Amino acid sequence: MKDILITNEGDLKIENGDFVVDNSTLQHQALMLVANPGEFKESPSMGVGIENYILDSDMSGCEFEAQMQFSIDGMKVKNLNFKNDIIIEADYI
Repeated sequence: MKDILITNEGDLKIENGDFVVDNSTLQHQALMLVANPGEFKESPSMGVGIENYILDSDMSGCEFEAQMQFSIDGMKVKNLNFKNDIIIEADYI
């Protein structure tokens, strides 16, 4: 999916005086993982809130929530694993 990109600091990415539009799948995944439900005005139920799971010894609840959120957003999830490293294989259909 293509969208306007943002920088790591959360500012709009601008090059040559214009917004940068490029593949934004990873950006969307990252934003959904860190956002808490209620932070997206247009979609109040969107958001995983990964910081709420960080200290859990079992990340299966976070994996389940991420899988749901990605699917609702139109992604096909091939692999999602938060056991040792965060592995996400999901793309928009």
